[in-house]
Amino acid sequence: MTHRLPTVNLLGVPIVRATQGGALAEILRLAESGEPAMLAFANAHTLELSARDGELRRALQGAMVLNDGLGISLAARINRRGAFPENLNGTDLSPKILKMA
Repeated sequence: MTHRLPTVNLLGVPIVRATQGGALAEILRLAESGEPAMLAFANAHTLELSARDGELRRALQGAMVLNDGLGISLAARINRRGAFPENLNGTDLSPKILKMA
């Protein structure tokens, strides 16, 4: 099942543009749907690797990808894709996702 949130495309990877609350609500919706879904956190290094590795890029294209770190935010601004509402890093969100489970 695919997520329903708007995305910003950076180096061929669609990265969710959402607040923390919006992202958590969508993760819960996906989990409750019973359909398979994949969640990923992407930082600048992840995007650099995916630009060189088609298999990784394809995997990320099929996932709900959250922006992790300043590098992603800067890339979006530099490429005139706009800013992300919040930094949705794994360190902060993983405990909240696990608590929802």
